Amino acid sequence: MLGALLAHAQPLAMDGETLVVSYPASAAFSKRKVESQANRERVMEALRQISGRSLAVRFELGEHAAEPAETGAADPPLDEDEVIERMKELFDAEDVLEQAPADDPGEPEESSDNH
Repeated sequence: MLGALLAHAQPLAMDGETLVVSYPASAAFSKRKVESQANRERVMEALRQISGRSLAVRFELGEHAAEPAETGAADPPLDEDEVIERMKELFDAEDVLEQAPADDPGEPEESSDNH
């Protein structure tokens, strides 16, 4: 569902540590839905995963955003993984993997039976 809400959104600018995302006026409903606390947190977590830093996000309506007819509205909405991949491409980013604690013994070694 988040992918569908972001389908017509376009990154507009970075304002300090805030990503400004723009929606066309015709996508005001999607903008309102993505601004909910749960969806905003999911977007911010995806941004953190692909950029390696915590970014805030601000959603705006504006004439600079492409209208759905211009963006290929006939295309199916993106799922969450596709949205993350698009963000990676847009920001030339990669996944940041969290390191295991130093005292973590890791995977248990396989024992060999000599029967």
